[in-house]
Amino acid sequence: MRKSITFSSLLIMLFTFATLSSAQIVQMGLGGGLTQVTTPKLYTDKVENTGYGFNDNFHFTILAKFNIPTSVVTPEAFLDYHILRGTGTYQDTAISTSLSILSLGAEGEYYFLPLPNLKPYVLADLSYNSFSQLQLNIGSESFVQLSHSNIGGALGLGTVLSVLPKIDFDLSVKYNIYNLTGRQSGDEIVRAVTINIIMLF
Repeated sequence: MRKSITFSSLLIMLFTFATLSSAQIVQMGLGGGLTQVTTPKLYTDKVENTGYGFNDNFHFTILAKFNIPTSVVTPEAFLDYHILRGTGTYQDTAISTSLSILSLGAEGEYYFLPLPNLKPYVLADLSYNSFSQLQLNIGSESFVQLSHSNIGGALGLGTVLSVLPKIDFDLSVKYNIYNLTGRQSGDEIVRAVTINIIMLF
């Protein structure tokens, strides 16, 4: 049920963005970047140290940036798909871990120094984050932690770089918290720094 709702929401969002894009109100963007998990310790520790090994990971991004001339803050909608993986050995046993986070959110960007080909901004966003099942493979055995969803947010800095007449590049760094609300007893906060490179057209 949750997957069908997410898929339907995505289709509606893409259809709306495509309609607005034809009217030159919105720029579409495709890209991705690095996802550096910073907490909890269970996520960041290496497999050899009984952690999940979710250190250097990556994500893909789809976004729409609404260019409203009269607005002080530029609104944006985004969909991020984070892929977290870890591998290693513990007591001579091969271990692999996997988890994904699907983030659907809204962002506000404030351009504080607009220049001809460079527009730096500060950002804040709010997101709905769907955590997949956490898969833990120890030798020939597999263990699964149930999926869940939380509300999160982020703060960051970025800039839009104009290179070609109809194509811009959006570069940003965000400090993300993926489970501000809805944590169960004993759950730790999941934080990550993300580096994003997105082509706008």
